[in-house]
Amino acid sequence: MDSQNKAKKTEKPDFYANFVQKLQQNKSSSIRNSFVNFIKDIQKDRRDILDLVDAVNDFRENFEVQFQDIWNEDEETEEQNGEAIEGLITKNLYDKLVGLYPLQRDKTLAKLFYVYSFIEPKHLEIPEGIITDSVLQHAITQINKIEKYKTPRDKVISIINACKIISTMVQQAQKNTNKLTGADDFLPTLIYTVIKAKPTNATCDLSFIRDLRSTRRLRGMEEYYFTAYESAIHFVENLEKSQLKMDKDEFERLVTENTEKYTKETSEILETRMQDVNKENLEPSQEGTIIKSDSDLYQSDNLKAIAEDIAESMQENYKEILKKMQELKEFGNFDPKSQKYYNKNPRDLTIGEIDGLVGDFNSMCNLHREVSRKIEELNNLVEEKINPKKKQERSLFKLFKLT
Repeated sequence: MDSQNKAKKTEKPDFYANFVQKLQQNKSSSIRNSFVNFIKDIQKDRRDILDLVDAVNDFRENFEVQFQDIWNEDEETEEQNGEAIEGLITKNLYDKLVGLYPLQRDKTLAKLFYVYSFIEPKHLEIPEGIITDSVLQHAITQINKIEKYKTPRDKVISIINACKIISTMVQQAQKNTNKLTGADDFLPTLIYTVIKAKPTNATCDLSFIRDLRSTRRLRGMEEYYFTAYESAIHFVENLEKSQLKMDKDEFERLVTENTEKYTKETSEILETRMQDVNKENLEPSQEGTIIKSDSDLYQSDNLKAIAEDIAESMQENYKEILKKMQELKEFGNFDPKSQKYYNKNPRDLTIGEIDGLVGDFNSMCNLHREVSRKIEELNNLVEEKINPKKKQERSLFKLFKLT
């Protein structure tokens, strides 16, 4: 019992808990209030992500200086306080900031992970014996943990953990096989692990770390492994067939097959989800409620009515919108190169060809007008179903007007 008590007394206290304890004391009241006000202001701030990142970093740096002026800590504790301050700020603003990062890169990356799922270690020239399934799965788990954390430091730690697991796996393979492996095998193995892990918010997480991790802390081993992970993501985003050790025709065939499968599966998933939403909202439960919650707001009759209206509107107009979109697709078969005067030099025209050229021009104008009209109809229909009371201030038709 005495030894247990002694161990507790000598155990190094958590630096984050120590920081919070100091922040709650009276001598920290001024900066504590400034912190609370700053978080509230940023939550309401409508600026873009770049401006908010600058504002957050400026506040963090000033806050660290002010906290140190009040407490006058030693160098090690000062650095720990800085970590705690960075974590406290980013954790409180995580949802706000992450919600402003563009999603397109991660959407594209999700497709690429699916398309490139055929890649094997040999295609990346990873020597046999390096990949161990159980160890690989451990690294994949660490990569998939990255998005779950809400501070740059915690995300980086998951990246470091994954990279260390991979590095150890590569080194162990050398001992087991007596074959020369090394740093050149680390990055290809990391790339393969990333493709198998399929992280859903990889580029968003990278931006979050790069933007909000203090440059004083993103250094050494932390910076090395972060850069390696970033390089692996960039490799997948920009992958070309020449970068893989496989037949080019086979590469193109597999890419085409997986692309078609991805398109089909995502379409089916979307269709299923829409049907489920309609079914759930149109068929109340036995208790007569659509959404169950302890909150009075979610149990209100108003919400139930809104949900039913939305479901009914979706069901009535889904086919109508698809029909409008199908009508537009017919114009996608138009090939300008099939036109007689396409790319013809005006100086080569004869007087006899002018009438034909004018006729083709009029046909193009009519085609343009018809496409614009159908776009306008589709835009109006979607706008009406989303918000019937909202006046359309700028239609897609304006974008296609002849000038």
